[in-house]
Amino acid sequence: MALLSFVDSTPRAYRLKVSNAAPSISTSDGTFPTQEEEAAISLGASGVQTFFRVTLPNIKWGVLYGVLLCNARAMGEFGAVSVVSGHIRGETNTMPLLVEILYDEYQFVAAFAIASLLAMLALITLIAKTILERQLDEGEASRDH
Repeated sequence: MALLSFVDSTPRAYRLKVSNAAPSISTSDGTFPTQEEEAAISLGASGVQTFFRVTLPNIKWGVLYGVLLCNARAMGEFGAVSVVSGHIRGETNTMPLLVEILYDEYQFVAAFAIASLLAMLALITLIAKTILERQLDEGEASRDH
């Protein structure tokens, strides 16, 4: 519970809004059920033990789904990275920016190779998302029965 209260209060301390950061792990009313964590702590588990043995297993699919979606967004991000990072050559490169640089330098084969790699990574991400959604649906179906 102490760990969750720290994590929960940190965004408010820095005036950050994380309403869309973890929709998969929040419940419908926006609260996280803490009864299992409170029980673990009352039985003598430390905060780290509670996190790894109670909290993490309960949120593992939400965390995996969030990582997968962040990966997909990061692979496709172009405009914000170009504007915010300053587009400093060799320091703030991402794959989409590298495709642009190579294309602008008339290195079409290299640009196409990087773009193809991005497309392949996107397909792998979609396949992983589909598998993860099936796992989530099977987990929810088994809980219902």
